[in-house]
Amino acid sequence: MDFHVPKRYIITISTDCTIRLWDMENYDQAVEFNFKKEDPILCVAAHPTLPIFSCGFTSGKMGVFDIVNYKLADEFVQF
Repeated sequence: MDFHVPKRYIITISTDCTIRLWDMENYDQAVEFNFKKEDPILCVAAHPTLPIFSCGFTSGKMGVFDIVNYKLADEFVQF
């Protein structure tokens, strides 16, 4: 889990291959991203000022997510 303080979100990852954004004001779930169970999510890190966060996957992929538009902004693969 990590905190995105500027956007007031708590970002959690789970063994069910979901990433969830929780509103820090009322602790309601704001957004949920779902991924394949074959590639579990290992870690999450929020940018300290920009409205983005990134997640690392077991396969070596890294996804960068846009918090404003609630979408995967870019994906990188380790060679």
